Amino acid sequence: MKEIIVNFDKKKKFKLLFQFLGISVISIIIIFIISNSKTIFVNYLFIFYIILIATLVMSIKLLFDVIRKPKMGLKIDDKGLLFLGTLTGKKIGEVKWKDIEEISQYDAYGVNNYYIKLKSPKKYIKNKSNNEMLNSGLMINASEIEITYQKLGNLLEEYHNKYK
Repeated sequence: MKEIIVNFDKKKKFKLLFQFLGISVISIIIIFIISNSKTIFVNYLFIFYIILIATLVMSIKLLFDVIRKPKMGLKIDDKGLLFLGTLTGKKIGEVKWKDIEEISQYDAYGVNNYYIKLKSPKKYIKNKSNNEMLNSGLMINASEIEITYQKLGNLLEEYHNKYK
């Protein structure tokens, strides 16, 4: 079977960018209101300055991510899979199909995920805590990449059944 590469979804990053910019605008308005009031609450002013700076920094980083060429979020081939959508996925690296015990659906905080249970997780643990490995496996979701949840599940099952 051929190699499949799924990029991160730029539309979702734009949505997040506009949310950050919205928070920045609201912070500017609140800072202006506090600054022009008769009694200036320094603590509140400081908090909203911090919120403003943090959201502007995150917005600039996100803007550079959106401008750059598309980044690979998921790679599936005959050897295994590589998911870069989570920190755990990045640290673990490519997971071989033969090392996957099972793939199951898992709902976490209202987000549909696929749970990849590993046969021998110690092989993939590189300075990771047990919490990060999520009970001997990792989560893969379609929320940040350009693929539907159903299509992702079909690809994972198809490749796992063929190459395990």
